[in-house]
Amino acid sequence: MGWIVRRIVSFCSFRSNAAISVGSTILRLVSIKRNLSGFELGVLFSHKSSSGFSNDPGNISTVIRESGIDANGLFKANVTDLACGPVLFNKIVDIPKMRKREAITALKFTERDAAPFSLTDAGADIWVLGEGGAPGKMRVMLSALSKNEILKRKGRLQNSGLNFRGVSTVTAGLSALIRHSRLIETRSTVLFVNIGDDCTGIYILKDGAPIFARETQIGAGHFSQAIAQNSRHGPDGPVELEEAQSILTNYGLPLSESWDCPRLNARKMKEYISQPLHRLESEISRSVEFYRNTRHVSTIDRALLIGEGALLKNMDGFVSETTGVDFTVYDPFDDFIKIKTGDQTGSSVSHCGPALASLAGLAIDRGRTLNVANLENRRKAALLIRRRPALAGLAALILATAMAFSIWSTMISKIDERIYLLSQEVSSLKKKSFLYENLLSRLAAAENRNRDLQDKIGSYPQLSGAGHDWNLIFHDIASSMSANSALTKCSIDFRDDAPISGLKRKRGPGGNRVRLEGIIVGANPDRIAELTQIYYRLSSSSLFHSISIGKTVRMTDENDNTEMLNFEIWADLPSGSSKLASPSPSIGRKGS
Repeated sequence: MGWIVRRIVSFCSFRSNAAISVGSTILRLVSIKRNLSGFELGVLFSHKSSSGFSNDPGNISTVIRESGIDANGLFKANVTDLACGPVLFNKIVDIPKMRKREAITALKFTERDAAPFSLTDAGADIWVLGEGGAPGKMRVMLSALSKNEILKRKGRLQNSGLNFRGVSTVTAGLSALIRHSRLIETRSTVLFVNIGDDCTGIYILKDGAPIFARETQIGAGHFSQAIAQNSRHGPDGPVELEEAQSILTNYGLPLSESWDCPRLNARKMKEYISQPLHRLESEISRSVEFYRNTRHVSTIDRALLIGEGALLKNMDGFVSETTGVDFTVYDPFDDFIKIKTGDQTGSSVSHCGPALASLAGLAIDRGRTLNVANLENRRKAALLIRRRPALAGLAALILATAMAFSIWSTMISKIDERIYLLSQEVSSLKKKSFLYENLLSRLAAAENRNRDLQDKIGSYPQLSGAGHDWNLIFHDIASSMSANSALTKCSIDFRDDAPISGLKRKRGPGGNRVRLEGIIVGANPDRIAELTQIYYRLSSSSLFHSISIGKTVRMTDENDNTEMLNFEIWADLPSGSSKLASPSPSIGRKGS
């Protein structure tokens, strides 16, 4: 009964749900409202400060109020604090089958040596992953946060004037996104890489529950730091502010109005950012390989990139290329969370949606994981309901109304989902139809060109009579040449103007002539002797009427100082020898 009452109160509450992330330099706060049509973005707030927020809790409310946004919704919302990085302890273990509360108590003692803090009084929750490796055991993932850390985060938000709901993890937000997503299949195995501001989390979820979690201390902030550190002494001198900003924009890095332009070398920019990218790729590859080896599976259905680092230009392509896994950037606001029409935050959300994915999921999840700090208040509310019969009757009425609205909203959401899938299918069919029409037009154009070529070939004059096999003749000439000479080119020039397919018309002295070009390598006497032999062999042939040497050019190879001679010989054809048996003498033969 208490669970039903809590569901009614959460559904009918006028307060929206929000999630906050307090990093070393960046503060983000997102509130999500749920109505009959689904989820809708309430308020989005993001602020970057060089002084930080972790050590100055009161500064959070000041920054929010001075930002100019309508902060009333934020201060009325129930806020869940995001915990990640070194403060959070994640562990996957196999334990005997027992109740969830008993399992948490057992894990606090069995895993106390592995945790960086005492688990005896820590706030913790477990995810049941299924059957364990041994018979009679179940595999669970323990997520724990120290009690001091929970109290610290609770005091920080309460001192800022925000309603503290509890503390939760990235895995809880990702699980909520998968439950409500239209693009992600719930039962699939999904790899999420959350490149945050200060750290990167690698999570694998199956059936909406995490089965692998690992976090490493490298974040999106390391990219701008690498540029600032590696580019202060550029060899080309200082770069103007506009050019530096253009470079950073091309690489997708964030800018600020107070950013000081360092000495940048534009040609080194890619090298600068490749250093943290290489570390990130190594961590992702190791995690995926460890998961595949330990779980004995090789299939990951979807690989999604979220977080601040997902905003960097071509980050998904780089990670896909280096890790061998096809990554895509995931934006929940392009999936199922709606944005108000005309909302001023629309442009901001369209740009930084992937960076807000985990916070949006936590706002939807409403802090049901690791919500230790607010557990006593929930129990008191349940007792108050049971003591007042009138209030219980009202709760029953609200429950019936809520169920009716829930059924109606489910029907509407399924209709919307069906319309969305049909629109995607129509769009795909339109693309295929356009491609088919384009191929048909290209085929028709190719057929027209083929007919034109056939007509053109048919218009050429037909050569009759017993002709010579010029390919064989030129091959015999080239093969009879010595090893230090080669026939490189030959062509035939006819006196008439009729074009002949396969023959090139060359400018010569006139008449039916054969033009031979070649090269002779060696010393000067050897070159002259070889050219003389070629001249005599052609003169003694009955195929040619007369032989004349056109020109000779002496050359030297710059690499090995080898001397060579380029020669050109013109051979007159006897009358009637222009008939071809195989008209394709596009010769490029070489001697042996």
